[in-house]
Amino acid sequence: MTWQEVLVWVFGGPGAGIIIYAALEEWGSKLSPKAKRYISIFGTIGLVAAAYGVSVWFGFVDNPPNTVKAWIEQVAPLALTALGMSQIIHGERQLTYKQNDNVTTT
Repeated sequence: MTWQEVLVWVFGGPGAGIIIYAALEEWGSKLSPKAKRYISIFGTIGLVAAAYGVSVWFGFVDNPPNTVKAWIEQVAPLALTALGMSQIIHGERQLTYKQNDNVTTT
């Protein structure tokens, strides 16, 4: 996998959500649920913006944004997609697990 492919995976797909989720699983055990939620939201958005910025800096983006508005228009949908992915991952991993723990069999 090339650096360009890694960066696209981070900002253009589930990568940022997966990375933030894994980091919180590893190091976030002492954080409150509210803190974890804010870190997952802003960490995912920040990671997407950073990966996209690095991609522009390296010249991997064909038409880089040249105004603040253009940056927002480029990064916002990518960040929202990654944020949605992190919530889907959380729902599948944590909520399904907790739901299965509460099921009693007779």
